[in-house]
Amino acid sequence: MKAYVASGQIMDDERSWMAFASNVGKARILRHDAVEVRIRWLGAILLLIVVAVAGFITVRYFGVRAGWWPNLLPWPRVTSLSDAAASSLHTAVVRIESWLGR
Repeated sequence: MKAYVASGQIMDDERSWMAFASNVGKARILRHDAVEVRIRWLGAILLLIVVAVAGFITVRYFGVRAGWWPNLLPWPRVTSLSDAAASSLHTAVVRIESWLGR
């Protein structure tokens, strides 16, 4: 395109087409860059999740071997808290459904 413009054989109608083609190319590059940034963030989040899970598994493994893991969480209290949380969630869902008119 640069050589064609430098030759001086360009018409006004062709200039608009060249500008259009240039803008299409720029838009494709910007779209590609946006997708690349999203993929990078997704990869970083996935890496953090993997590291957190691996850390939890490692701590739990060594905690079970050392004998302190079962004493870390008092299970009757944890199960009662999880039951209360599930009951609260169920109540909230029922209220939202009734509010929406289902």
